[in-house]
Amino acid sequence: MGSPAPRAYALRSQTRPQPKAPPPEPVWLPPIRLRYLLLASIAVGAVSWAVPRARAAWRAHELGPAYGDYAVCMAGPKGAQLLRDDPSSFQRLVRRRLIAAAPNEAPFSRCAAAAAKITGSDAGQRAYQTVAERFAEYGTDPAARARLDTVLLGLDPLRESVSAAWPFVRARSSTLVRPSLTAREAVHPVAPPEPGLGRGLPGTTGLVKSAWRYRDQQLVAFGLGATRSLFGSGDGGVSFRPAADVRALELESERCSGRDPSRGFSLSTAEDGSLIVTASAPDTEPRAAVAVSGEHRVLAIACDDQALVVAARREGQSRAELSLCRPEQRCEALPLPARAPFSPLTLESFDVTRASGATIVSVASGGVVRVISTRDDGKSWTPPSVAFDAGELGERGRAADAPWHLVSLGSRVLLYGNSSKATGGYPLLASDDQGASFHALSDVRAVPREQLASTRPAR
Repeated sequence: MGSPAPRAYALRSQTRPQPKAPPPEPVWLPPIRLRYLLLASIAVGAVSWAVPRARAAWRAHELGPAYGDYAVCMAGPKGAQLLRDDPSSFQRLVRRRLIAAAPNEAPFSRCAAAAAKITGSDAGQRAYQTVAERFAEYGTDPAARARLDTVLLGLDPLRESVSAAWPFVRARSSTLVRPSLTAREAVHPVAPPEPGLGRGLPGTTGLVKSAWRYRDQQLVAFGLGATRSLFGSGDGGVSFRPAADVRALELESERCSGRDPSRGFSLSTAEDGSLIVTASAPDTEPRAAVAVSGEHRVLAIACDDQALVVAARREGQSRAELSLCRPEQRCEALPLPARAPFSPLTLESFDVTRASGATIVSVASGGVVRVISTRDDGKSWTPPSVAFDAGELGERGRAADAPWHLVSLGSRVLLYGNSSKATGGYPLLASDDQGASFHALSDVRAVPREQLASTRPAR
């Protein structure tokens, strides 16, 4: 027999309620609104829009004074204005500073700091430390590789900064270019004179040059003896025409002399090729001296009443040497200043003359004509003056047209070039202070041919 107790237990166990699971803990969720997302995106966009413009504005206000300091350091007091309004004139002033500098001078060295603020790099400062003769525009070193373009900066970085800084900077970029109170200004470079137009003189070299005045005419003789040619001018040297060479004194055609006919220098050649100069003076016996020893090539000879100067190149040498001969002394070497392009004097385009006791030397190199002079026989020389720069004339200027021939008309010195078929004349400059400065001649008057034909060399 089965027992009922176990079955009842089974039924009760099946109907027993199960325990409930605990409810999940509540999770906090922030309220999400679309306007909050919109405000956040606007804030992020505003920051990303304003920050680069603020930085550009800061940069623009840094570049403005830096450009101003750079401009006055490179080109003088007007540099900032010209850099803003007339970049070509700014570049012209910078070139003048370079051309007028001494060969071993670094004219732009003080501008390197201002340039570094503009470029943001110190690598380009080495170009500003370059000495003048290393620039190709200086004209004394054919192998020079430095260019003036490497030290000329444009306003493009400033314009880009101003454009990127809107609306924080609304001014024009040019109005920001102003030098600071501590800016170092360079001396304003003086422009070389623009030559006038002359006519009549030959562009010859190596001939003896002598000049004197007869009545209202200025006479210039080239050469000696039968090869001598005579030219006369009645307008202060603007135009010359061939004059009749009636030798009232035969001796005068065989020697170089100035205003005083009793003083002069005769030339002869020794057996070994040396150049002999015989000086004649009142109340003294003629004295002969060796001006150039050995075989040589005469490049220029000129004289006045006090001395004769000879420029010659000895055989086998590349440099020219100068000698000075006086009636009371022997011929002595005339040392040139140790600076390019005068020493060593290896160029062909140079000339010498004598004027009122001074020796004047002109040298043309790279389209630039520089002139120096001495009044104490080479013990001291004047600083070189830039008489002509072809670069100043732009497209009109050519190095071949540089006026480097010298001729003395008493107290006036003429500097002229070779005749051009296009103009029928040559570029002409004049100096009334023994070569210290030059100017164009404006007194142009026609010279009657009949008047020149009747000119006599007797004084």
